[in-house]
Amino acid sequence: MNPLFFSVLFLAFSVLARAATPAEQELSDLQQRIDDAVAAGDSAFLQDAYAGDFRFKHGTGLVDNKESWLKSVEKNQGNFLSRAHSDVEAEIHGDVGLVAGKLKVVRKDNHGYLLDYVRAFVRRDGRWQMIMHRTVVQQNF
Repeated sequence: MNPLFFSVLFLAFSVLARAATPAEQELSDLQQRIDDAVAAGDSAFLQDAYAGDFRFKHGTGLVDNKESWLKSVEKNQGNFLSRAHSDVEAEIHGDVGLVAGKLKVVRKDNHGYLLDYVRAFVRRDGRWQMIMHRTVVQQNF
């Protein structure tokens, strides 16, 4: 095998193995709390967690703003068994946080899907709010 390949592979694993900073961990934890709230239909928590200018582009191409997404969450309350994150990577750039990862969604009707996503957060008044979620790849199972 090519030594350059092994160098790049080593560098990639080194970056992935880096411990998250407290702010990066805070974002990772927050987004799991957000998805737990989506599953539970906790509109009060979500009202604060999403910024007023929140935008959600689904893997289907549908685009929601904060109001339309919260209506969808309310309509689908009780339909989700779980919404669990994996392979999460977070970056902090001042008051902007970027998060990428996978989200496994399981519904009560046994329909599920796995999303690759990118999310953006802003820190306003000392707290993080999600301003954007974009599904990059969606696979149904």
